[in-house]
Amino acid sequence: MESKIVNIDTIISITAMLVAFLVYLSNKKKANADTTFNKLELMSEERDKLRQELNNSIESLHKKLEECVKEAKEDRDDLEERMSTKIYHLIEMLDVPIALVEETGIIEGCSYKFSSRFGYMVDELRNQPISILVPDEYKAKHILGFQNMDDDVLFRTHYRRRTVKSLHKDGTIKDVVIYLSRRPTKEGFLYVVTLH
Repeated sequence: MESKIVNIDTIISITAMLVAFLVYLSNKKKANADTTFNKLELMSEERDKLRQELNNSIESLHKKLEECVKEAKEDRDDLEERMSTKIYHLIEMLDVPIALVEETGIIEGCSYKFSSRFGYMVDELRNQPISILVPDEYKAKHILGFQNMDDDVLFRTHYRRRTVKSLHKDGTIKDVVIYLSRRPTKEGFLYVVTLH
């Protein structure tokens, strides 16, 4: 009977050791799990920090890119304006009677020779409708009316000469020979009017 007791004591002690070992393993696994969880939590926090830094960098880069684009556009607009001003000053000084007219019929610029043919100064014609140079009775059919020009036979060819009636500042009506051509621009078309 004693051997059975020993065996039972042995079994109990082995079982206790196994339970202790299992508790140890369980605690170790729990500690490992806690460590792994902590590491994952730290990695998650680092990932979130990196993500935030990346988002901040992208946002900063986006702002700088917008600023660069804005500056480039302002520089381009400024350059276009200066070039346009220079071109119109050059046109004013040309020894040729020439005017540049927008698609809407507004005179953008002209030479002194052009404006003086009608009795005006250059500044008096700039930004004025070309129709101020057309007698009232001819405005509806005048070639410089700029209505439906795409269908006009005149613009089926590149450059045409026409004799038209013109109204001078003093109210006199005279025949004038014009050469008219149309040039494409970013905004549409620009009409180049030269006098013979």
